[in-house]
Formats: sequence, C-alpha cells, structure tokens
Amino acid sequence: MQIRVTLLVISFLYVTLTNIVYFSKSRINNSENAVYEKLLSITPIGLLLEIGCNITAIYKMNELVSSIISRLYLIFILVWLTTFTLYILSITKYKGDKLIEYKNSKIRKSIIIGSISSILLLIFLPIDFVLEKNSAYLGGIGIVFLLAITFLLIILDFILFIKYFKNMTFKEKVPMLLLLLLIGGLLLVNNIAPEIQIISSSFALITVIMYFTIENPDKKLLEEIHVSKKIADAANEDKSMLIYNMMNEVKSIASDINKSSEVILNSNNLEENRFFAREIIASNNKLYSMANDIYNIDVIDDINVKTIKNKYNIKLLLKEVISKNKELFENKNISFRFNIDSNLPNSLYGDSINLKNVLNTILGNSYKYTDKGYVELSVNAIFKKDIVRLIIKIEDSGVGIKAEDLEKCLNKNTKEQNSLYGARKTINIIGGNLLISSEYNKGTIATIILDQKIYTNNNKDNYVNNKKILIVDDNNSSIKLISKILEKHNILYDSSNLCKDALDRIRKGYKYDLILLDEDMPYLSWNVIMKKLKNIKGFKIPVIILTKNDGMNNIKEYKDVGITDYILKPIDKDYLMNKISKYLK
Repeated sequence: MQIRVTLLVISFLYVTLTNIVYFSKSRINNSENAVYEKLLSITPIGLLLEIGCNITAIYKMNELVSSIISRLYLIFILVWLTTFTLYILSITKYKGDKLIEYKNSKIRKSIIIGSISSILLLIFLPIDFVLEKNSAYLGGIGIVFLLAITFLLIILDFILFIKYFKNMTFKEKVPMLLLLLLIGGLLLVNNIAPEIQIISSSFALITVIMYFTIENPDKKLLEEIHVSKKIADAANEDKSMLIYNMMNEVKSIASDINKSSEVILNSNNLEENRFFAREIIASNNKLYSMANDIYNIDVIDDINVKTIKNKYNIKLLLKEVISKNKELFENKNISFRFNIDSNLPNSLYGDSINLKNVLNTILGNSYKYTDKGYVELSVNAIFKKDIVRLIIKIEDSGVGIKAEDLEKCLNKNTKEQNSLYGARKTINIIGGNLLISSEYNKGTIATIILDQKIYTNNNKDNYVNNKKILIVDDNNSSIKLISKILEKHNILYDSSNLCKDALDRIRKGYKYDLILLDEDMPYLSWNVIMKKLKNIKGFKIPVIILTKNDGMNNIKEYKDVGITDYILKPIDKDYLMNKISKYLK
C-alpha cells in the first residue's frame, strides 16, 4: 500500500508540473483546449483523493471520514471519464474553431446531464469497504453502477472516434486509440482484480500524454505570426499595385496635357484655346488629387460622404449583402453564418446606399484577415413607436488587431472610404455609431447601432406592421411572384422549398401570422404536413393552401385537417391580397 501511495505522490508531482507548463503559456481558444484544461485541472484533485483513501485505510480513521473521501473519489472517476468523453467529442465532431457550436450542442448537454444524474445516484448507493492483508478497495452496488456508467462512456468514446475518424489528424488518431484501449484495459483489470488500485495514476499518465497531442500553443503563435507576415506582405503588394496603376494614370494625364498644349500652341482660335486650357486645368486638378491620395496630405475630416435618404427594403438589402459575400467566404472555406431578426420591418426610411457600403466594407475586412474559422452577421431590432434601432454585429475569428494598432486604424489619415475609419465616419454621418472591439489572435467584432424610421406609406398598410408570412412552395418562380406582391405591400415573409425546413422553423419557435402552403409538395403530402403542424404544441397559425384544383370540391377535406382557406393557381395578386388582409387584420 505504501508503494501505491508513493506512486500517487509522484503522479501528483508530474501532473502539477504539466499544469504549470500548460497554463503559463498562451492558449488557442478552441473546443479542444477548453475541455483539456478542465481535465488537466481535476486530475491532481483525484490523485489527492486517492491518497486520502489510502491514508484513511492505513490508519483506520473514522468511518464517516473514510466514507466521504471514498465517495468523492468515485465522483472524481466519473467526472474525469465524462470530461474525457467531452474531449473526444471536441476533437472529432467539433474539431477546430467550433467552440460556440460545441458549447450549444445537444450531445454535450446530454452527456453532462447524464453525468450529474449519475453523481446524485452515486452519492446514495451503498458502498462496501473491503480490507485485506496488504490492500484495501471499494465494492458494492455503487461500484457496480460506476462500472456500468464507465462502460457506456467508453462505448460512446469509441463510437465518436470511429464515426469522426476522418476529422482527426494522424497525430491525434494513434494516441487517442491507444488511450481508449488503455482506459478500457485499466477498467477491465480493476473489475477482475480490484485490489490493484492504479486508476488515478493511470488517469494522470493519460492526461500528460494528451498534452502532446493537442495544438502546441507556442507553435500556434508562430503560425499566427507567419499569417500576420503574409497579410502585411499582401498589403504591401496591394500598395505597390495601387502606385503602379496611379503611375500609368499619371502618364495618361501627362499625355493629355501635352496634346492639349500642342493644340493651343498651333491654334489661333480663342474659343478652342480656352476649351483646351480648361482641359489642362482639369487634368492638373486630377494630378493634385492623386498626389494627395498617395501622400495622405489631407486631414482626416476631409472624408466626403454624400448621404441620400429614401425608402428601402432592409431585408432585401441584407439579402444582397449576404449573397455578395457568401460565395467569397465559401471559396476560402470560411463558415459564413447569419442570423437576422424575424421581426425586422420590411420598409425603412434612411440612407441604404451608405449602410450597404459599410456592411460590405466590414465584411471585406473580415474576409481579408480571416483564413479559417467563421464570420457571423447578426441583425437585431428594438422598436420604439415609428423608429427601429438596428443593432448589426459582424464577428470573425480572424487574426484580430492589437489594442495599439486598433487606435491607429480608427484614426488613420486616409481618403479611402473602404477602411475602418471611413466606415465609422460614414456611419456617424448617417446618424449611427460603429463600435470596434478586437483581440489579437482571436478575432474582431464590429457593431453598428443605427436608428431608422419605419416607412408606413400613409398608414395604408398599417395592418401588416410586424406581421410575417411563411411561404412553403417547391417552385421558386411561384415564391418569387408571391414575394414581389408581399414586398409591394410592405409584408414581411420567409420562404422554404422543403416541408421539413418549414416544420423545423415552427418547432424552433419562429413567429408567423399566416402560412401559404403549396398543395403539391415533394416528399410530404399537404394533409400529412397539416397533421404534423397540428401536433406542434400551441400551433394556431392560419394556413392557406395554394392549389391548381377547384378548391370548392375539397373544402370539407381541407377543413377536416385544419386548412383555413385556399387560393387558386395561377395566383391573382388582388385575390391574394384580399385573402391575406382577411387573416392579417
């Protein structure tokens, strides 16, 4: 038993040293490190608890104290195995920069809930203390229950390992397989010969081995420096190309000046000479402007932004911005996510041109400085009377900006509107604010706060304010026709080509005031869809079916499954609006 305690003390020392080495260095904020640091933190606690179990057995201490320490030790084993399973999950299904997805995953939450429930049972299940001549170990129903849970976790580990085998690097595959086999063998030995108590020491060894399979923080930082160098080189190349193009333009302007000068020298026509003199002045002004651009002579406040306010469709504007940038991000293998508030009004009054330019500018910066991971666009709205406050956030997992460099970016002397300074200046001019926060090596968040007036068209369509329709049709032409009619009347809408997608929206709590459902949908018939909708708790949304058949012949059948009304195809816009207004008012 003394040898066992010595082994535990040695294990405690080298795990503590591993903790010091790991936490003293910069770490990458991903799902793998987030779980591993928890595993590394709890391992020394388990070693101390097992040392405590052995000491209480050696000195035959108070039974209550022995019971408390032993149960805490068993809880540690379960927590460690659960954390190890979460680690397997993080390096397989949610590998890389998927920390948010990992934290919100249902499988992670299920594993944690299952573990907590098992811990509660483990606290109350009976445990026997078995004392032999040279050893002591635990037995009873509590130990049997722990072994059963452990067996289930090991099976889940192997399932994740096999299913997402391709997601792992070779450096991770071989050690993880060996570790899984080691844990399985260790638990088998403990089951056959419980007097051989090496669980905590083995967990400590496994934890230290895992350190060498995770991303090396120092190496990662070197890679980030290399990425920064590449970006700087690319920026220098862009500047060189800009100057090269400007020099070509200077040559062209100089050639025009020479030609105009020759005409003046060889002409006696006063009007003609005046015309070419004006051309020379114009060319000279162009040269002066270009020189200012190159040498940044102008002061910051000279950025010129023309503002034009008009009625615009905010949803259409966002759709165009997303469409323009989505393909770019996909080509670069960057996840482009977007989350748009379903309560956004369709029509607003403000400067849509400059707002769109700023959004494209910020997304362009995210594209330029993000090599992997994600870029996310989210739009939320706060309403107050006839004003909507747009809160637009663009977040990326790019290289980020150092604090001292961020200040320079926002105060840079530039006439380029496609810069962070230009974007902030533009947003300020059109009545909003642009807030930039960035963390070097982690990413940047740009938040636009902008108040816009809700366009109501003399209150003619007031009944549709904040009302929303879901169009379910597999025919894109039909969706396009209906959407144009709805946009004309300032009605918000979502569309779906698949019944499953439409059902998922309703199940997830998306709010709609009316559903337009095509009768001839693939995979699911309209009556099956209606039955599934009716099975959703609290479903009370009116459904209008779009049919090519004479609805009069099917009215009873429609009513029986919960269809509210019908509209004949091809759709007449006036008839459609009469039906919609009937159910939205």
